[in-house]
Amino acid sequence: MLGALIRTIGHFVYHHPVVPQDTLRPGPFGRLKIALVTDFFTAVSLSVDTRVRCMTPQNYKDILRNWRPDLVFVESAFHGVAGEWRYMLAKQPRYINWYRPGAIFALVRYARDLGIPTVFWNKDDGAFFDAFMIPHDPIPSTARWTEFCRETAPSGYNCR
Repeated sequence: MLGALIRTIGHFVYHHPVVPQDTLRPGPFGRLKIALVTDFFTAVSLSVDTRVRCMTPQNYKDILRNWRPDLVFVESAFHGVAGEWRYMLAKQPRYINWYRPGAIFALVRYARDLGIPTVFWNKDDGAFFDAFMIPHDPIPSTARWTEFCRETAPSGYNCR
């Protein structure tokens, strides 16, 4: 509830930078098409060498169905490129979100149904590591829903 209010107000007061999307690049990965759920820095970094499209909870079906990426890349993002994933990827306290994240699971399920591989990268460690990687939680974490997972993890943690 509070998360939705912050997300809405944020769009009025802050104009997010733009990521170059679906631009053919030279080099060995220039034709690789990656659909992203990442923060701005990762999206811009990947857009230098590959063709990227940034997904939101509203546009992911269109991108996956019509653009047909080679893979879906999800990282442990807190906001997304333009704030559209804020409070929707990691497990949050109840005063931030009344509900558990759901849009990311629908996105991964849809990609799977279309035969598009999904990759999750947990770039967070320390205090926020468990927000994305909860190995014994009966409610699935973002990491356990994707097919391939890479994390910077303390010893004893695993993606699945």
